[in-house]
Amino acid sequence: MSSVVVRASRFKSLSTRRRQLLRVGASACIAAMFGAAPLTDAWAQTGDNTGPLRLIVAYPPGGSADILARMLGQKLGQVLNRSVVVDNRPGAGGMIGLNAAAQAAPDGNTIFLCAVTTQIIVTLLNKNARYDVTRDLEPISLMASAPHVLVVHPSVPAKDMKAFTAWLATQNGKVNFASGFGTLSHLEGILLGQRLDVTLHNIPYKGSSQAVTDLLAGNVSFMFDSIPSSLPLITSGKVRALAVASTQRMPALAQLPTVAEAGVPGYDVNNWFGVYAPKGTPQSVLEGFDKAIAETLRDKDLVARMERNGYLPKYGNSAEMGRVATDEVKRWGNVISTAGLSL
Repeated sequence: MSSVVVRASRFKSLSTRRRQLLRVGASACIAAMFGAAPLTDAWAQTGDNTGPLRLIVAYPPGGSADILARMLGQKLGQVLNRSVVVDNRPGAGGMIGLNAAAQAAPDGNTIFLCAVTTQIIVTLLNKNARYDVTRDLEPISLMASAPHVLVVHPSVPAKDMKAFTAWLATQNGKVNFASGFGTLSHLEGILLGQRLDVTLHNIPYKGSSQAVTDLLAGNVSFMFDSIPSSLPLITSGKVRALAVASTQRMPALAQLPTVAEAGVPGYDVNNWFGVYAPKGTPQSVLEGFDKAIAETLRDKDLVARMERNGYLPKYGNSAEMGRVATDEVKRWGNVISTAGLSL
């Protein structure tokens, strides 16, 4: 232990530039030994990137974005050989976190775990939004999707998704669903009504916990919720799961069909997550982050943990990330326009 302390003390006396050179040189030697290109040499080109990496999350601790950020941060820190600090900036439907990421220095010390679908929806609804994901941030990598599951109160007579859609058609617009206004869950309910040509009434809540409480009490008939939040309720029989909203089945609920499989064509809500950097971050640094995230997502233990927690790992480079964001803007812009929604 004492030898480590002595080395740390001596290392602090070196200049910032020398620390970087030593760091890069060590990485290069290790890479040469194992036949891999050093990921850290990108950091040496833009200031002092030997300190903690701030990973901004626009949602509070314990939610799906935060859980994913902490799983990513742990492994990413090992790949980059630097500590990753999760910085929760909740509020305003994700706009506070987005603002913090957009205003951060483009020096390679800040990245943003973006709930792409949710962030785009909020920006589309809020015409006075100061920042926009697609305009004011640099895409790094697509990382995963965390699809929602459609759950109903046990009093709903439908036992599967096909029976549920048939039941909705007989209710003459009297069915209520729970969500927060302007959230992905809200837009999923609106989209379902549009696809089935039925009227569904949204009952807005400030948070998913309040929405779940009312669903359990039978005050609303259904909701779209994250798989990690819903799994305990599903396994205990307190709610009934009918389908997942994504384009493919989820490992955590492999027995459930997708909404599209169950007879609602064109319904595919993947709830994408991606990693961004502040606008102006040098291309070399963006590429370094991209390589590190790709390596992180090749870790089998991490992938298994993600799947158990209701995430579907999916790596995509910056071009793929940009394409997904563009598609989401078009999709949800049409849904919002048709429904006449705004904040």
